[in-house]
Amino acid sequence: MTEALSRQLDTSTLLSVDHVNALTAQARVLAESTLTPKHLGGDNPRQAVANCLMLLDLGVRMGRPFLELARASYVVHGKLGFSAEFFLASAQRMGLFKGAPRYKTEELGEPFALGNKALPNIAVTATVTDAETGEEVSTTVAMTTVMAEGWHTRSGSKYMTIPEVMLRKRAITWLIRDHYPAALFGQPEVGELIDHAAEEAREVQAEAASAVDRLMGRAVEQPEAVEVEEVETGPPVTARTMNGILDYLNSDDHDGPAALQFMLDAWKVRRTEDLTEEQGSELLDRFASGDFNA
Repeated sequence: MTEALSRQLDTSTLLSVDHVNALTAQARVLAESTLTPKHLGGDNPRQAVANCLMLLDLGVRMGRPFLELARASYVVHGKLGFSAEFFLASAQRMGLFKGAPRYKTEELGEPFALGNKALPNIAVTATVTDAETGEEVSTTVAMTTVMAEGWHTRSGSKYMTIPEVMLRKRAITWLIRDHYPAALFGQPEVGELIDHAAEEAREVQAEAASAVDRLMGRAVEQPEAVEVEEVETGPPVTARTMNGILDYLNSDDHDGPAALQFMLDAWKVRRTEDLTEEQGSELLDRFASGDFNA
């Protein structure tokens, strides 16, 4: 057991009035420093002092200096997170595993076609040697998980430009969280916060679109039902094609409403899930040719 892990925090000291007052005095000085990152308060002095106080307290518990935590921290929609590099350094300082982590990249198949772009169909495995047992501990993250979770669809996603680096960050973060959670002190990695925020935004957009559909259904007079001949529609759209469409719809370079209107006019559908694979491929071709450029 390393010294960092065996060290016990004196809760009574951490919660004492003298301790809090001492940290508050430090926080006031740090809040005025030009070296303190702006995301900790910026132009709001009271907020800056409060944020610096919280980070100082966390630093005492983690045994890390304020400036190191401040520079490795991020605030995403009011939630505090840290970089994957910080968590790795924390685990290494605590002596949880021997040496540096090792990464292995494996090709799993053909790249994922996303309009005029492509994502490599790869998996990255992070491996460390446990300091206590000497055994190897590994965690693998594949691009198929990225596609399924939609992490690549958020605006500015680095999975579209440096996918292997992003998979490395996610793999080592998950390895540390699963096997060495003490190194994280319950804090999330910034990439996870960003992906979660994007997922929440997509859910809000989906709920808004559903509400619009319901309103449109009430406002438009429905024609009398007539018998129509059933038409073979073909296989449903695949996840790969649908993710490619979502990537374009979420891009600032494309007119999403115009594309949705085209889907309604051409195929009587407003959701990508209702397209056939043939229709989805045609829509991707139209995106690639610039039919719906903003």
